[in-house]
Amino acid sequence: MAPPCGGQPLVHAGVVYALVDPQQLSLPSLNAYRASDGTLLWSASHPQGKENGRIERNSSAIYADVGTLQTAAFSPRDGHQLWTGGGGSLVAATDSAIFIQDRDNHLGALSATDGSRLWQSSISVGYYSNDFDVTPVVNSVLYVTGSSSSSGGIAAVRTRDGTELWQHTNLYVEAVIVMNGVAYLYTIVSPSECLLGACTGQVVALNAATGALLWQKSVPEGQLLAEPVASDEAGGQ
Repeated sequence: MAPPCGGQPLVHAGVVYALVDPQQLSLPSLNAYRASDGTLLWSASHPQGKENGRIERNSSAIYADVGTLQTAAFSPRDGHQLWTGGGGSLVAATDSAIFIQDRDNHLGALSATDGSRLWQSSISVGYYSNDFDVTPVVNSVLYVTGSSSSSGGIAAVRTRDGTELWQHTNLYVEAVIVMNGVAYLYTIVSPSECLLGACTGQVVALNAATGALLWQKSVPEGQLLAEPVASDEAGGQ
């Protein structure tokens, strides 16, 4: 079994999906493996593919970055390509839409069915949602985070039409989790200090509906080593 070349593998319904480049020739393919034993179920080659792209899945298709600012949909049954849409890199997917980020860091949405454009946002939040970021969609709101040292942050965007509900800028956001109406973030106060080994991190809780600050906790000389998790049980037990 060829190892993934880059990007975050996706596990869904007993199947592992990964973008791989077994011969390291920049000729990646989207592979599906049985999670229980690693059996290759199917492989879809993409001569113009992006070996370190993002993968998302909804109830009807698999979506992956297959080139510079190009996203494609694939059948989960056998991997055949359903459609290809241009204009951006994959950020997240729901049953009705997939969300992309264009070269100017503007957020847009394509139909999950045929790749047609649903809306294009003029929001210029300057976020870079990389291949390992988790971009939650909760109650029809997309929470986009970014780690640009100059203009990163978090924005809550209505998935139906791209309306920005709230945003916080000038934050170096490493990760976000949304649970029970609260958005939990890990941020770095001064990214430049991290190069000197003295960065200060913060765990921040925001009202997911309004963006209002609920609480924050500084972590002196702290740096995120793994994405945080949240529990809805009392005391985190």
